[in-house]
Amino acid sequence: MIVDPYATGVLVEEVHHRLVADIEHIAEDAAIQPHWIWTPLNEVAGDSVVSWVKGFRKHHMSGVTGLVLYGPKPQKALAHMSAIAGALLRNFIHAQVMTSAQVYDRLKNGDPPNPTCLLIPNFFLGESHGIKLAHWEIAAIQDLLMERHLRGASTVVYATNLDAMASEYGSAVSQLIMSHYTKAKIVEGTDA
Repeated sequence: MIVDPYATGVLVEEVHHRLVADIEHIAEDAAIQPHWIWTPLNEVAGDSVVSWVKGFRKHHMSGVTGLVLYGPKPQKALAHMSAIAGALLRNFIHAQVMTSAQVYDRLKNGDPPNPTCLLIPNFFLGESHGIKLAHWEIAAIQDLLMERHLRGASTVVYATNLDAMASEYGSAVSQLIMSHYTKAKIVEGTDA
């Protein structure tokens, strides 16, 4: 079956023809499936996320350099992240979805990820997942988030619980996220 990427009306041929011509490669670089590039964001996410994406290019001027999605629905975080990345890509903003392990591997090898918007769908999944971060991992992610914040690059993270995340990552990471990231709770259906 051949899919028409223009069928949803999100992509406009006059504007997005070069994007569509290379959509497989662009989606692969972003680590999402191509359909997210033409999927309307409001089909997956609620008003707070849609508003954040619409204001993406202006957030850094007011000190907002990220978005934290939270709530007890980790299975929904990946769809939210993919939809956000797709919306940013169709607005010609370099976005990449990376797991925490991929981010830590890049940091360990001295090659920090550097997209305009970095999205981490499993940033904090809670104590129930049995993963305890090493001190170097906490320091490395703190440095990455701080460096991205200082230069106005955006980061989107997901946490099952913001208080538990603060306990795991410590006050420096928690304060940066709570002070400079927009918060959006993922609930049944879409986010709040």
